[in-house]
Amino acid sequence: MTIRCKVCGADVHPYEYSCVRCMSAHDFPNVRKARTAREREALRIRAIKSRRAAKKAGASVELSRLLDMLTDATIAFNRDLAVLFDWCHRPDQMFKGWLEQVSNGRRIFPDEFNDARVAFEHNVNPNFSKEINFCYLDTGTQNLTEYGPYKVKFHSKAVGHRVAFLETNAYYFCRQHKVVVPSDIPAGRRATWNDRGLLVEAKLGGVLRQGMSDADLGKLLLRERFQEDPADFIEAHVYGALHLSAIETISGPPPSADDEAMWQSVRAKLRTVGAKLEIDP
Repeated sequence: MTIRCKVCGADVHPYEYSCVRCMSAHDFPNVRKARTAREREALRIRAIKSRRAAKKAGASVELSRLLDMLTDATIAFNRDLAVLFDWCHRPDQMFKGWLEQVSNGRRIFPDEFNDARVAFEHNVNPNFSKEINFCYLDTGTQNLTEYGPYKVKFHSKAVGHRVAFLETNAYYFCRQHKVVVPSDIPAGRRATWNDRGLLVEAKLGGVLRQGMSDADLGKLLLRERFQEDPADFIEAHVYGALHLSAIETISGPPPSADDEAMWQSVRAKLRTVGAKLEIDP
């Protein structure tokens, strides 16, 4: 939905971050999209229905515990050590989104999955999909190792204001809901940082059962790929590049002997921005 510039009164289109007339900054377009009245009302209704389903199943306590897990939640993604090394040693120390990397020749996608992914991601974030870094909602115990063994956790204050969540991976979401380019996705499936609890409640409240452990709840929030079943998680769309200083911690397995020098180099770079590189227990 077009809004009026708060400085000069010109129209600011849904996919624009700043006013083209006076260049005044506005809210991030992915956040604006998740914060529309249509989206928030549809999300609220879905959350209410899921809350009732949890109560009917005798799982209200489990729902409360699930939502409590989000209190200290962060945004994260997984990458290989070589990718982290490259990031640390770029002159600008900026990590660009996947589509931005494709456009400047740093990444290729020679398969059907990624061909379709370009179209689907444009559906979710029209006209600004190149600006998006794809991450996931992390409550501390999850990992998406298919993207790399090292989990990068970001400071909430560095990304929380520019993130919009989608209830699962955009590619599989669009396939499941038969979203056809250029139509929009169904309402009530995304949320801002402050509404992440409503999205989790809407997605998972109806599948909760009495007696579920914290480990069970964690697996509902993030399930790794298993054989032919794709990973399932709350996907986080962060607008804009990620600077090295946005990192809180990187954790993963001990490096091999061949990677030790690379590991030590990454660790040294992270120390300069106050971030930590940790070995998993």
